[in-house]
Amino acid sequence: MITIWNQREVFIGYPSQELKSAIDILSENKIKYKCRVFSDSSAHFFNSKVLSMDVFNLNNDSSKIYYIYVHSRVYDNAIALLKNEG
Repeated sequence: MITIWNQREVFIGYPSQELKSAIDILSENKIKYKCRVFSDSSAHFFNSKVLSMDVFNLNNDSSKIYYIYVHSRVYDNAIALLKNEG
């Protein structure tokens, strides 16, 4: 389980192809992740289970910033995969 005590950040950015690629790479390699979305219009964070479809439509909504976290045990592996793009 990824909690605030053991999470490490592997991605920060706006809805983009890079965000979709990061999610795909982590999923393909069976690395559990947590995605939080911060929006200018909302003070709430959301879990990866309720990701907006904007991520996949790539509407470039600059009012939303996406943060992807992984467990600290797999951080080095996740970073290596993301740098090598899979």
